[in-house]
Amino acid sequence: MGALTLGDVAAALAFVVALGGSIGAVVKALKKALQGLFDEQTENINKRLDKTDANLAKLDMDNCKNYIVQALSAAERGTKLTKEELIRLSEEYDHYTKNGGNSYIVEWHNRLNKEGKLK
Repeated sequence: MGALTLGDVAAALAFVVALGGSIGAVVKALKKALQGLFDEQTENINKRLDKTDANLAKLDMDNCKNYIVQALSAAERGTKLTKEELIRLSEEYDHYTKNGGNSYIVEWHNRLNKEGKLK
């Protein structure tokens, strides 16, 4: 068995440092590639979620408008709305107007309110 020399230790240390650097470079390249794939998939998912959110918002506004139109039509025909129906109409109307609802609904609601049909 031979004695270890300072050159042997230096060579072994250089090998370990080079191996560590190589592993680090491979990990960094792999991480960058995986991040690119992840970003691409996340972008696709976000686009689909944005489309779904837009569809849900439209559906929400359409359902809200349907309820308001039915309630306003009933009031205009002379049907006395119950206290609970008036509360719900108020909630739907507030939600609808806060989210950019059509002006004809606002005008119709205001007219029926002035006529005392929404009390």
